[in-house]
Amino acid sequence: MVKRSTLKDQIKTLLIKRILEGAYRSGDRLVELKIAREMGTSQAPVREALRELASLRLVENVPHKGTKVRSLGKQELLETFLVRGALEECATRLATPKLKTALAPLKAAVKEMAVAARQKDLKKVVEGSIRFHRLIVEAAGSRVLFDTWLSLHIETHTLVTLLQARLDLASVGPSHQAIVDAIATGDSEMAAKVARDHQNFYLVHTADPDSALGRESRRARR
Repeated sequence: MVKRSTLKDQIKTLLIKRILEGAYRSGDRLVELKIAREMGTSQAPVREALRELASLRLVENVPHKGTKVRSLGKQELLETFLVRGALEECATRLATPKLKTALAPLKAAVKEMAVAARQKDLKKVVEGSIRFHRLIVEAAGSRVLFDTWLSLHIETHTLVTLLQARLDLASVGPSHQAIVDAIATGDSEMAAKVARDHQNFYLVHTADPDSALGRESRRARR
């Protein structure tokens, strides 16, 4: 029997793909019962998946009209890259002195992503990425920074990032390894820049290059 949490993740991934690929357009109504029947499940995991998408503002609950796809979801997702990049830049700067001689957990997370990529297991790649970044943010030692980072709904944001950028999963691990290598030098400023560039890399692959966000990401990478 498939666990409800696993069903919820499967449904969430499917809905995100449909939104990003345009199968669901702004204003389209997402009916719990219809999705549940399509997936061959109860409405409970569908409801949970929609709740997570609402927290990321990809969908919205309209009184007496149900759940609808939001028009500003993608723009707000792109803006999250900028905020997350700034937070992880700060976290890496603070964490580097502590992690430069304690890199084993970070390396293990990179290895986990590489193994998952070879198995084409998107869920495991996402989990490895989240574990990697969480280790750094926790090591920064700032509760305010950590809580703010969590408020960005990191799991769903990471999933959306990988789906939207349409990158080869095999490239995900090496992109994190660059941060490990920078932290290993003990140079906090360089490591912070590499961490910021890591988020800008995904932003460049997601944003319209002629948009304000696209131009901002290119400036940040120079």
